[in-house]
Amino acid sequence: MSGAWTLAALAPAVAVSERVAQVLVLVLAQVPVPLDRPALADPVVQAAVLVEVVPVQMRSRNLVETLGAVLAETGMPASRVVLEVTEGVLIDNPEETQVKLEALRALGVSTALDDFGTGYSSLNYLQKFPFDRLKIDRSFIASLGTTGNSGAIVQSIVTLGHALGMKVLGEGVETNEQRVLLRLAGCDEMQGYLFAKACPAESINKILSRPSAVRAQRRAEGASA
Repeated sequence: MSGAWTLAALAPAVAVSERVAQVLVLVLAQVPVPLDRPALADPVVQAAVLVEVVPVQMRSRNLVETLGAVLAETGMPASRVVLEVTEGVLIDNPEETQVKLEALRALGVSTALDDFGTGYSSLNYLQKFPFDRLKIDRSFIASLGTTGNSGAIVQSIVTLGHALGMKVLGEGVETNEQRVLLRLAGCDEMQGYLFAKACPAESINKILSRPSAVRAQRRAEGASA
């Protein structure tokens, strides 16, 4: 097809990783526009940007330096950026990944182990790699309240994460019952359609410009949990 190209057609492989890594950087470069609000500094709102990193991006030689330059240029607080790492990233090149994760944390960027509880979910990952968050896979959240095993697994993951000094995030929360059960289990953070669906930047601006509404929601959650 004339004018078409694929990442697989790029050579050498290093060029592929560099090009794909730029996608991550470009995404973050656009984020400060909707998040450039006083609410960013509000300890109640605690707005953060979670971005998934794929193996080919982690292989980029200049990932850490380029990301640092983008944060400096845009003024995006590094503490509000969370890079989500899947098991595939850890298996791809564990030694290099460990070095880069430590360098990213040195920038002030947080890291999260995504989809925990699926795949191999080796506890060795938690011992070897520097993570700030554990993300409970949505498959366990979906069955909360319907099977006893899911509740026990979620509680175990929360307890483990806290014991290792990590925050625990539940993803795929769609019902109020799931939210309440996660709060009772001690889950620190949640995400899912119960709170908000994908929306344009203008809608995010409106949400972040009303921190009082967020405070009211937090108080309501605390009272109902």
